[in-house]
Amino acid sequence: MAIILKLRRENSVLVNENREMQILKHTLTHKEVLIKSYSELQKHNNAIIASKISEIAVKKIEISTVNTKIRIKCKELELVERELSLKMSECNELERKIDLIKKDLHDKAEKVREKNETIKAADQRVKILESQLDDENCCSICFAKYDESENAHYCIKTCGHQACSQCLDNILRNSRACHICRKTFQLKNIMQLY
Repeated sequence: MAIILKLRRENSVLVNENREMQILKHTLTHKEVLIKSYSELQKHNNAIIASKISEIAVKKIEISTVNTKIRIKCKELELVERELSLKMSECNELERKIDLIKKDLHDKAEKVREKNETIKAADQRVKILESQLDDENCCSICFAKYDESENAHYCIKTCGHQACSQCLDNILRNSRACHICRKTFQLKNIMQLY
């Protein structure tokens, strides 16, 4: 009986070991399934990651293209700004020239107005002179009456115009040109009338 007991104990140990082996086998199978499932999940995740990396690469290319377009537009904008700045400078220069022309026209208009006033005054003086010249007994410059005793009467022979001695002295000191026709003369061309 000791052998039977021994065999039963050994059988019991073998049954326990067999159970443990079954449990280990079942656990191992379960772990293999988990590892296989994890491996497939990892493959799936790797495929998703690869797909996302490809999408990111495409997006990077798109962003790079957009950035290039933005740089081109910025350069175009800089060129437009330069052209605008040049046009503004040209406009400012034209405005300055227009202001100068306006000022010049204003100055010329003022000179014309002054000359017109001078001409009007000269016309009035000419009318007065013409009325006084009708009387040949007066100087054609100062309109003083010729007086044999006080004021001598002279004639410029080159042109025939006449003046009193005082006016003739002024002409000789200043210009030696006739006061009416502006012809030049010398002292020998002067003749005393009375």
